[in-house]
Amino acid sequence: MDTGRSERAGRDEDPACAPEAEIAPGIVPEGDERRMQVRTYNFWAGLLDERSLPDIADLHPEQLPDFGPCSVLLDFGGGIEDPQIAWLGANLARECGAEGPIRRLAEVPAGSLLSRIADHYMQILASEAPIGFEADFVDRRGAPILYRGILLPFSRAGTRIDFVYGVISWKEGLPPPFDAGDAAHALDPVPAWTDGPLAAWADGPAGPGPSPAAAGLAERLASARDSAAAARGHQHRMEQALREAIGRAYDLSLAAEAAPGDFARLLRIAGIRPRPGPGPLVKLVFGDGTGRARSAEACAAIAHARRLGLAAGELPRHLAATPGGLAAVVREERRLQRAERRAQQAGGAARA
Repeated sequence: MDTGRSERAGRDEDPACAPEAEIAPGIVPEGDERRMQVRTYNFWAGLLDERSLPDIADLHPEQLPDFGPCSVLLDFGGGIEDPQIAWLGANLARECGAEGPIRRLAEVPAGSLLSRIADHYMQILASEAPIGFEADFVDRRGAPILYRGILLPFSRAGTRIDFVYGVISWKEGLPPPFDAGDAAHALDPVPAWTDGPLAAWADGPAGPGPSPAAAGLAERLASARDSAAAARGHQHRMEQALREAIGRAYDLSLAAEAAPGDFARLLRIAGIRPRPGPGPLVKLVFGDGTGRARSAEACAAIAHARRLGLAAGELPRHLAATPGGLAAVVREERRLQRAERRAQQAGGAARA
């Protein structure tokens, strides 16, 4: 296995994984892209050989001109928070716009397609099965991008996931400059492909699948992390994206109540110590790079939603409808918490 960046930039490029000028804006060649994901999955399944996970020694991305140029290999040997990039295909490397080699996930430029793969890798560690995903986002140039990807687990000894191999294909939705309304209209017709483990393919072999509860939590986590990344990446949409991210984190907390064992496993995989309150969940969604102030705001908003008994999906609307928005909700929750602490202290003093 070649553990460096692809040296074949400009050659062996798969047209299915690179932007194509001749494709009409907003139209994704569904057949070509879907076939590439199926070919990737079939390749992975062919390496199983009656094992639960393929051996990483059998993977040679530099020998896969079909999808190697638009692939990345994450190595978790040094930990899961900032995995090493053992392979980066030429097309993905070019799309990142990086000036030098990218050796770790933390070095991936924000607003790149590679950062979108990073949003999903925790999902595959939680589900222990191949993960397919499809979405749109606005890249660092301000262009709307439609993308589809697949993440596949590999192992050194066959007992745990040590590597994740990702393949992604993409198309530019509309050439810049574009109008936000036009962009939304262009992205609407893209068929939904629900994030989640690929338990079975209509045109490929069946693969292993986790429990429905674990898969649901992993899917919610990936969705919340997508929103958290959007809140960091696009200044003009930051407030809306932050509301959405906090709302999805709250929805994840509700789902975790129904599957506490699976949620504890997610925390364990991420190396997060469980403790009372929404702190561990916020860290799981927003990551270590989020400042204390932002984390504290998210914790307060989630605590307030629990106080109000909001249902799943309601928190973003509540934050948007409240005069003063997120900041006002946070102030109110902190006021109520201070009042509760004073009441508790007064009660303790009276009993003494």
